[in-house]
Amino acid sequence: MIKAILLDIDGTLTNSEKKITPKTLAALKHAQDKGIILVIASGRPTRGVVQYGNLLDMPYHHGLYVAYNGGRVTDCENQEVLVDITMPQDLVTAVLKHMKKFDVIPMIAYGEYLVVENVFAGMIHDGDREFNVIEYESRCCDYRLMEAKDLVSFTNFPVHKILTAADSSYLQAHWQEMREPFKDTLSCMF
Repeated sequence: MIKAILLDIDGTLTNSEKKITPKTLAALKHAQDKGIILVIASGRPTRGVVQYGNLLDMPYHHGLYVAYNGGRVTDCENQEVLVDITMPQDLVTAVLKHMKKFDVIPMIAYGEYLVVENVFAGMIHDGDREFNVIEYESRCCDYRLMEAKDLVSFTNFPVHKILTAADSSYLQAHWQEMREPFKDTLSCMF
């Protein structure tokens, strides 16, 4: 007997337009009516998954949000945080200082804000596609934008994730060098 369905968002729960199709929506609502619990599991922050949970009526069916690649688990019904794993402050500082050596855009979630050092410096290339990654991340996760002159000195609060963006070819060439000092202490995803 199926007790739960775990779903990633992009390409699993949603189609290429980042939308839940009517057929998928109906099937998942039907599953919940049968007592199956839905769990949205994503690398996105909790703010970035709530919109999908609300479409699926998960708050009325005891659903769960697993955000930040497992760093935070939230009960949809009462918003109780069941798991909350953040990075040690010394590692946050070390990562942000290390990223200054690279041509990347670090981004940090801070309440309702996505914090970057320059909100106007977000254009990147991913293959043939050029887009503003700061705008993309803020819109898909329902963040307002905030600038900090220096993320290292600004970030003195619990951090679940440091998102680092750049041209895909640059990341392909440098991701191992970027993660090297932290590969044994942090979960580094590419």
